[in-house]
Amino acid sequence: MSDRLLLALVILGAVTAAGAIVQAALLRQRERLRQTVKLPSEAATRPRIIAFSGPGCAACRTQRHILEQIAAELGDRLAIEQVDAAAQPDLARRLGVMVVPTTVVAAPDGRIIAINGGLADAQRLREQLATVA
Repeated sequence: MSDRLLLALVILGAVTAAGAIVQAALLRQRERLRQTVKLPSEAATRPRIIAFSGPGCAACRTQRHILEQIAAELGDRLAIEQVDAAAQPDLARRLGVMVVPTTVVAAPDGRIIAINGGLADAQRLREQLATVA
């Protein structure tokens, strides 16, 4: 019995370590993209959020609701672009989108401020936008 328990603990430890390594690699990739990729500055007078979604994504509907709330607060001081990741795979790949929803917060000059994989709450997005306001 103790051999099985020990084996289970070893496997659990290995899976946990592998998950941490993958997470760290994703964070490094996002940081590299944030520092090297610059978006076209079409919205030159205001920051923007590019929201990647996909068909049948329930979390994407929640993300859209959060973005509508922020848009109502900031009005024309913010541009929000909705992008179907499957319809624009080149842009999604360029920005390292691996999961939907993903939000990309960009400064007016096109610098990427943050890339949020998964659902990003309103407070996080407000904090990221505050760095360019």
